Amino acid sequence: MVVNEVNSKAIHLPSPGKQVQIAGDYYSQDPFISEKVAMKLVNSFEIENLKEAKAILGAEKMPNWNIVTAPFNPSKRGQSSYFNISNVFAVNADSQNLRAAWEFVQFINSDGFARAKAETPDTNGLLSRTAYISDVDGVSMEPLFKLEPASNYTDPLEEAPASFRSLIMPILQKELQAVIDNKKTMDEAISELQNRAQDALVQAP
Repeated sequence: MVVNEVNSKAIHLPSPGKQVQIAGDYYSQDPFISEKVAMKLVNSFEIENLKEAKAILGAEKMPNWNIVTAPFNPSKRGQSSYFNISNVFAVNADSQNLRAAWEFVQFINSDGFARAKAETPDTNGLLSRTAYISDVDGVSMEPLFKLEPASNYTDPLEEAPASFRSLIMPILQKELQAVIDNKKTMDEAISELQNRAQDALVQAP
């Protein structure tokens, strides 16, 4: 399905190995900003990229963009597997400074900290206190909070060593590109992917 959509130009894949050193060139060659594609599936930090692109390229060269929810399974409407939580703080039960640690966790999760953090751009995620989420260039962030985490969802790669993901992705991209370029059949690519993925799993520290 992916190969068919790529070949029909419905999906754009970045050119492998292409590097752009200058920020202005990087943003001007972005398919979404240059209006070569109508939609991007990205993380929330893309908002900061759009703000930086506007500052570098100028408002006249920016598309009229907006946000929608991430894709979801029609059988589980209102839930998304793209949702994840980061930066969770906890106190080690064996800590020698239990009281101080607990007070720090309370501070990190306080309303005052959320208010202060909202005033500082953060490309690593979104605030859980939605009262401090403001619009960006008139665009509402509400869609980013509209879906709930998918129930009973697990990422199969989470069971593999942490380094395996970085090893498997280049292999996957190479084999997919070979099918797109008609250099391999899908069965040949899958067979090669399985063999190389198994080797990568053995090598993963």
